[in-house]
Amino acid sequence: MAKLRINKIFEKIILINNEIQSRILVVVILTPVITLVLLSKTSTLIAGTLLVLIAAGEIFYHFYKKLITFFIAVFITLLAIILMQFPLTIFLVINCTILPLFYVALLTEKTNKLTMNLLCLTYTVIFGSNLLFLILQPTTMKYLGIVLIVSFASDIFAYAFGKKFGKRSLSKKYSKNKTWEGALGGFIFGATASLCCLIVFKLSDNIVINFLILIGLPIICQIGDITSSILKRKMKIKDYSKLLLSHGGMTDRLDSIFAAAIYVNMLFILEVM
Repeated sequence: MAKLRINKIFEKIILINNEIQSRILVVVILTPVITLVLLSKTSTLIAGTLLVLIAAGEIFYHFYKKLITFFIAVFITLLAIILMQFPLTIFLVINCTILPLFYVALLTEKTNKLTMNLLCLTYTVIFGSNLLFLILQPTTMKYLGIVLIVSFASDIFAYAFGKKFGKRSLSKKYSKNKTWEGALGGFIFGATASLCCLIVFKLSDNIVINFLILIGLPIICQIGDITSSILKRKMKIKDYSKLLLSHGGMTDRLDSIFAAAIYVNMLFILEVM
């Protein structure tokens, strides 16, 4: 009996280590690719547009056939491109207006197919347009850099701490696998990554903006992850797709980045206004 328990413990440790290693591997593979893309604003914008197109396709193929999904994904990508070109003030107002409505609808108990389509449409258009808007800013390298680094750090360590120390569920209703211990680990290492980025990139001379990035960005990254989990729960799926095999779909890896992009954009707009 004791030997059986020890074997189960070892199996669990191996599983946890494999999951963490796989997440780190994704970061290791994507980092040089992202670095090459960031060398040119045009290539970065093209890559961002393709990510929005893929995200929309991954989400809507659960509702429609392949050909219809393709046209919907193209339509959503065009909407995101149009939206990101609005003047700063209007872009800020749109975010501040639509996002609360999105979360109210997302947290509503009962949803029909029409509501789910609207939720998915809003998710991909708003989050996608903010990613593209971030890419178009004069300091793309700095802003996108901190979004990617903090998102990766928060995601990896939230998962690692949750698996190792997690006992108290963050939300049994919406995301039973996420824990307060995992959230704390993600916040600590996300904030550490954020601090390092603030020192290296020197994003802003405004102390308040720097403080909001330091404290708020790791939290927003985890909110983005939870938002995606709730949406998937309502869609009754585990992953958006199997594009990245055992890692799920591209959208599964972008959820915290989407949310972080919105947060950084709003701080940037408020600073320049």
